[in-house]
Amino acid sequence: MNLALLRQAIGLPVLTAIIIGLFPTVSVAGYISPAASYAWSENTGWVNFRPTYGGAVVSATHLSGYVWQENTGWLKLGSDGGGPYPNTTATNWGVNRDPAGNLSGYAWSEGWGWINFKPTGGGVSIDALTGAFDGYAWGENIGWIRFSNPQGAPVPYAVGLGVFTLTLTIQGTGTGSVVNPDPPFSCNAGCTQRIMDAPPLNLSATANQYSLVDGWSGCDTVAGADCLMAMDRDRTATVTFTKDTHHTARIVGPPTVYFPTLQDAYTNAGTGSAAIQVWGLDLAETLDCGFAATVSISGGYDQQYQNRPGTTTIRGLTIRRGKVTVDRVVVR
Repeated sequence: MNLALLRQAIGLPVLTAIIIGLFPTVSVAGYISPAASYAWSENTGWVNFRPTYGGAVVSATHLSGYVWQENTGWLKLGSDGGGPYPNTTATNWGVNRDPAGNLSGYAWSEGWGWINFKPTGGGVSIDALTGAFDGYAWGENIGWIRFSNPQGAPVPYAVGLGVFTLTLTIQGTGTGSVVNPDPPFSCNAGCTQRIMDAPPLNLSATANQYSLVDGWSGCDTVAGADCLMAMDRDRTATVTFTKDTHHTARIVGPPTVYFPTLQDAYTNAGTGSAAIQVWGLDLAETLDCGFAATVSISGGYDQQYQNRPGTTTIRGLTIRRGKVTVDRVVVR
């Protein structure tokens, strides 16, 4: 029988086989659990979804990467163009995943031939809550491949997504929060997150008013206030928020000059006329005004000096010379 017709008859794609070489080109663990990484082929034995070299990568819409079979070698889960895979030509084949977790499409092995993940009488799915694979795939040359341990089997085996722990620490003299878009979570203090089947995390730090993002540690890459990390194992990351002590007050320019205290701003205002703006904080300082100057002090500003949502509180005000007018400044 014509090989193409035979493949059509049993539900396999009519594609040209692609030899994938002796070893995969990348070394990744994907998101497969170290404790649940083996499927079973009825004719060829164990299938390792988390081998030392290679590994299955599970994305929201498709699978990619390589798995290893002890007797027949590497199995490639998707073509190099990336998924989702149309499975219509020799260059766009692979295993897809729908929103319900059901797998479909074809993997290729130089030793096994085509592997159908949604054959007649079978099929493989991934449980959304546990990450466990279940069901059967069909290999044109090796028969059924089972992904979960049948009840009562003498040897336990299973394939499942890895679940890893992210320990996030927030430290420093300032305050702020961290958010991650996928999977969505946020923290404004130290927190622990259990992460399953996630793309690389993008932890984005946002400082609260009058604080600054001072840096990250434990990340794969830091981009500005963002920490990027792969969740392929238990990870720890630390973000530091520092209280901004350099821009408490400013003399309005040009040029505009910033100072750590209101007293510093007044002292540097000179003997002419000056306008001083100050953050809306409770300041542990007294203000001594002793220059022959005309100074206006406007309080209650936010960190960016764009809005005035509050008031400024100081512990005392003494005016010995000059003229000082205040607005939204409370003296205790």
